[in-house]
Amino acid sequence: MSVVNLMIKAFPNIVPEYYARHLIDRYIYWNRKNSGIKYYFSRKLLLIFNISIGKNAQIGNGVSFPHPQNIIIGDNVVIEDNCVIYHNTTFGIDAIGKGQYPRIEKNCVIYCGAMILGDVVVGHDSIIAAGAVVTKSVDCNTLAGGVPARTIKKL
Repeated sequence: MSVVNLMIKAFPNIVPEYYARHLIDRYIYWNRKNSGIKYYFSRKLLLIFNISIGKNAQIGNGVSFPHPQNIIIGDNVVIEDNCVIYHNTTFGIDAIGKGQYPRIEKNCVIYCGAMILGDVVVGHDSIIAAGAVVTKSVDCNTLAGGVPARTIKKL
């Protein structure tokens, strides 16, 4: 039985999504203050939800994690306000390792299994399909999917 299932049984009034968001908020707050307590919240996110947030990652207000499991957010990733991020997603550098990180603009939806790698910008109000590997920037109001991701249609 997973830690999340045990937590739900022990505390039935706590929804995992809200608890994960609470821990992420606390991590971001203490990260801005450069306090050592941020490692406590980082470790708790990793142990309970398997969510890894790199240093200097910026996560905006209203970002939702409906299924907070197996999410990797690399250093210096920017996720703007009101995005929805599903499970098993990765935000990080590309294989070349230039050290460039992605930027996710407002109101985007990233479905499960998506990887957003390298110096890319996902434009506002865009949707990234499940299992997509994004290595090039995605325009605003676009549905992108595939390996490598390409524009499927304009929204």
